[in-house]
Amino acid sequence: METKLARITQLSTENPNMVFTSVGHFINGEMLKECHSKMDGDKAVGNDGTTKKEYGKNPDVNLDNLVNRLKRGDIDLNRPGELKYLRTMGKPGH
Repeated sequence: METKLARITQLSTENPNMVFTSVGHFINGEMLKECHSKMDGDKAVGNDGTTKKEYGKNPDVNLDNLVNRLKRGDIDLNRPGELKYLRTMGKPGH
């Protein structure tokens, strides 16, 4: 999984105007849980103001909700903050 995300990150960095028609099949609860555990909790809060510590109090429910929102299309990946978050997840050390 990490290799695929790294490749998406590389492509999106090298080609900022590239349009990805479907990356949803790469995203699942297990992958997001791993990404969450690697994130630095001292960085900025999420788009909704939630800190890593707050999010981690109930990670399984929060990540399931996130995966469901992604699959339903409730998260607009064209919003800069949300796209930046997904790009960051694929970078080494995140």
